[in-house]
Amino acid sequence: MATDTTLRPGEIKDILLREIEAADLHELDVEEVGTVLEVKDGIARIYGLQKAMAGEMLEIRSSETGNAVTALALNLEEDNIGAVILGDYLQLKEGDEVRRTSRVLEVPVGPTLVGRVVDALGRPIDGEGDINTSFTRKVESPAPGIIDGSLDSGGKPVAIDLYEHVTMALTGQWTPGPHDAPALHALAGALKDTPFWCSVVSGDFTHAIDRT
Repeated sequence: MATDTTLRPGEIKDILLREIEAADLHELDVEEVGTVLEVKDGIARIYGLQKAMAGEMLEIRSSETGNAVTALALNLEEDNIGAVILGDYLQLKEGDEVRRTSRVLEVPVGPTLVGRVVDALGRPIDGEGDINTSFTRKVESPAPGIIDGSLDSGGKPVAIDLYEHVTMALTGQWTPGPHDAPALHALAGALKDTPFWCSVVSGDFTHAIDRT
C-alpha cells in the first residue's frame, strides 16, 4: 500500500543545495541578459543588467530584423538602465534582448583606417568593405601631453615646431605637467645659445614669438 511522504521545507532546501553543489557549472557560458522596457527618441530603458557599468557598450538584438544595435549605458538606476542607442532605434521595440559587452565605449584604430570614411563608432560607411584591425582605443581616454610624442627613444626632439611649444609655455598658453619635464629639458638643450633662446632668457619675447 502506497503511503504519502511529506517533506519539510528544510529538507527540500538541503536537497536543492546538494544538487547545486554536485552540478558541474564550470563549463557553462553564463551571461547577464536584459530586456528593453521602452524605446523613445533614441533612448532605451533596459531592465535586468544589474552589473552594467556606466559608459559600457550594450548590444541590443532586434527581434524584428535580427540586427545588433549598439547602445551606451548612461543612467544606472536602481531597477533599470537608461542607454543612448548608437544606431537605428526605429527597429527596436519593447521586449528586445540586451547583452553586456563588458567593454567601455571604444572605437577601432590603426593604419587600416587611413583614407576610410567611418561613423562615430569607427564602422565604414564608404562602401569599400570592412576594416580589419585588432586594435581599439577607449573614446574617453586621457589626452597625451602636448610634446609627449615629440621625442625619440633617446629623449631627443624630432621634427616638431619647438618654437611654438616653448613660446606657449612662456606666454601662459600652456602649463606643463610633471610628465612634460623630460621633454622640456630636451627642448632647452636643443635651443640653447640660439637667437631664439637668448631672447627668451633676456625677457624679450617679441623676438621669441616672431622667431627672429
